Amino acid sequence: MQTSKRSRPCGNCRQRKRRCVVEPGQTICVLCRLYGTDGCTFDGPPPERPAKQQKTNSPNTSSEAAVPARVPEQRNTASDRPKPSEQSIRTVDVIEDYDTLQGPTLLKNNLGLQQHQFSRYNGLSGPWTPFHLDYCQFDGRDEYTFPSGSSIRRVSANTSFSLKKYSGTQVRSEEIGLLDQIERVVAPHGPRLVNLYFRIIHPSFPVLDKRVFLEKYERTHREFSPACLGGVYLLALDWWNWDPFLSAQERPNMNLLETYVRKGLHDVMSRPKLSALQGGMLLLQHRPFGDDTWALSAQLVATMQELGVHIDCDSWRIPAWEKSLRKRLAWSIYIVDKWMALIHGRPSHIVDELDWAVEPLTEDDFPETPDDEDQEEGSGEIEAGRLSFQMLISLSEIVNEILRAFYSARAMKSTRKVRNLLQIAKPIQIRLREWRRDLPTSLNLESAKARKKSPIGSLHLAYYAVEISLHKAIILGLQGSSCDPAIVSVCREAARERAVTSIEFVKGLTPEQIQSFWHFSSAMNLVYIGIFTALLYLTSQTIEETQSYKKHLEEYRWTLRVMSRAANFVDFAVRRLDMSLLHLDRLSIHDIVRNNHQNAVVENESRSQLAAHPTSTSSATAAAAAAAISVPNFMVDLDGWHPPPPSTDNNLSNMPIPTSTPDDAGFEHQRFMAILDAVEAESLWSDQHISPVDMGNAGRLDFYGRDWNDLDQSEVYPALDPSPS
Repeated sequence: MQTSKRSRPCGNCRQRKRRCVVEPGQTICVLCRLYGTDGCTFDGPPPERPAKQQKTNSPNTSSEAAVPARVPEQRNTASDRPKPSEQSIRTVDVIEDYDTLQGPTLLKNNLGLQQHQFSRYNGLSGPWTPFHLDYCQFDGRDEYTFPSGSSIRRVSANTSFSLKKYSGTQVRSEEIGLLDQIERVVAPHGPRLVNLYFRIIHPSFPVLDKRVFLEKYERTHREFSPACLGGVYLLALDWWNWDPFLSAQERPNMNLLETYVRKGLHDVMSRPKLSALQGGMLLLQHRPFGDDTWALSAQLVATMQELGVHIDCDSWRIPAWEKSLRKRLAWSIYIVDKWMALIHGRPSHIVDELDWAVEPLTEDDFPETPDDEDQEEGSGEIEAGRLSFQMLISLSEIVNEILRAFYSARAMKSTRKVRNLLQIAKPIQIRLREWRRDLPTSLNLESAKARKKSPIGSLHLAYYAVEISLHKAIILGLQGSSCDPAIVSVCREAARERAVTSIEFVKGLTPEQIQSFWHFSSAMNLVYIGIFTALLYLTSQTIEETQSYKKHLEEYRWTLRVMSRAANFVDFAVRRLDMSLLHLDRLSIHDIVRNNHQNAVVENESRSQLAAHPTSTSSATAAAAAAAISVPNFMVDLDGWHPPPPSTDNNLSNMPIPTSTPDDAGFEHQRFMAILDAVEAESLWSDQHISPVDMGNAGRLDFYGRDWNDLDQSEVYPALDPSPS
């Protein structure tokens, strides 16, 4: 009998020595669809058929996985397409313990992605210390098994995990059933969605290991946690129209799929695996601002700690790919924790100085290289994605500093003078300038490749949001405080420059940039810009200033409305901003200015009363209080220094402006930095015990970026002077 091409494995499957499976209604096999090929090829002579067909019993196949007859492809309409419960899917046996898997595999000896068990990190304050473990008889897999069947795995001298098996239980059976339900929702498009995910999303959002995922998916969809598999499908569905074949098909039921993902995530949190973290991250990226997202972000931090992802794993006896995956997952959750805290106005759950021991990511922690980049239009840029992810991590560390310094419960409880706020703001502002200075040229907006997707726009938007969060804290601190009007003016002008620059950035985004990958916080970052502009509008002191901010705010909201048709995250920003600013529509410009002037009068009266009736009997204190009316507030308490008579020459607004500023800083921002430098300089003068060595140990820089370690004693005081040398 002559062999027909339709009964032969295609060249792709034959080369990989895989079963060539063609699902009902398809003309292309599962493997070829997974790799995005146009069709199966049958080059070369057919393999010789054995004289007698041998029946094989493979551990990862069953009679249900027999190759179905190939039928011509039929494009279903909405009326005749099978319901999810009727879709045909692969149903093969699952490899429960990857250490027993025959043939080459990446999954042997892995700790966090086993099918038959889950793990929990044993901290040193718990019952299992290294001294207890020294007396356990560990086997070749570094495991010690108890009579109950649970076990302990030692991955380093001081690190161990408790393992608990659940293979063959009702819980595991229900988990496989939920996986089948998820697969039926997207069938027969699962392989195309997986290809879409790794082509567009993965380069900018590296929470999976591509090689591991594809190895497992090639065998069966049942080797994942429901939340992880469904999360990949959910995010890929957001880019459905970027696959020419899928765009002509009916889109699967996304709401049903999300319901399954949420159920799977809820169930798996009690059986922690790395895939639980992956599923949670995918769900947050898909829907970052639901009613439960804050609680979910906190749950991810707790699960991360339960899995030991928050500690250094470089010395552990686990596969190299798992070490890199753990580090990428750790930093991904770090980003989520800090940005969720910022945009929700709540405390961060990770205490960096105490509970964070993850090493910085290196290029080796990203398996894909630019050579692996998909050349199809609309694919993600691998190198830009890697660099953006690393720069977003360092930006998130600055967010952590701002949260602790200005928005923590303790910071908000304490009453601070404007001088103190500016002292705290200076090192953060310098670090932001250094971050911008160190941004690789390949991450400039104009460096993005044509017809490629990258998160460059998202990264720049995040930077503007961080700048605004810093200036917002200063503007809020100025309200109701007695401060030199010149300082207020400079701080407000610097804030205005940041608001206007941010608005112009958003207005300058191109349609191609808007259609690229945007991180989960991008929608609220857009809202942040509008809210900050509204804050400046509501605290304006003149009619002209109020009119200017009102115009900027109206233009910004119009820009977002126009863009909202092109991207869901912008549509969310429009609706959230409308809700937040609805009450401003009834306010007139004159009402705002009149109210702010009344507040200023009250503040001036309070200052005059303080000067006329000092509460302290000390004449020095009384003189200082009286002088405070005419000189900057921070000059009052300088030890051993007496304010000169009121004069315009001593007002900070007349200080010369240093010229050594970064290219991206405008004139008003230069004046703002000069104010910060002057505040810090006079603060240092008041300390009789400080030395250049102390300053160097503290990592203090002068305005020009010079380290105190590079200055000798004779240069210290000139360095404190904010005026040009």
